[in-house]
Amino acid sequence: MKEKLDIILEQLKKLQSLPSQIEAMQKELKSLKGAVTDMAESTEFMENEVDRVKESVKNKAEKEQVDLLKDSLSKMEESMTRKIEDFENRSRR
Repeated sequence: MKEKLDIILEQLKKLQSLPSQIEAMQKELKSLKGAVTDMAESTEFMENEVDRVKESVKNKAEKEQVDLLKDSLSKMEESMTRKIEDFENRSRR
């Protein structure tokens, strides 16, 4: 009988420490929740930065294409001007 009482007392002692363990777990959960929130915000910031960089690269590529097109049109204009002048000169002769 004494053995059973000792076992019961031991279990009661464990149960008495349970509230402090629960509090410690709650504090740890709050800390983890804060860390997860910070990570989520950091991830969102990084995604926004990646999107911004992609847009910047896209704009730069488009600007380069526009510049190439502009150069090409300018060369075509020069060529056409020379041809027109050549035709005008030939027609005068």
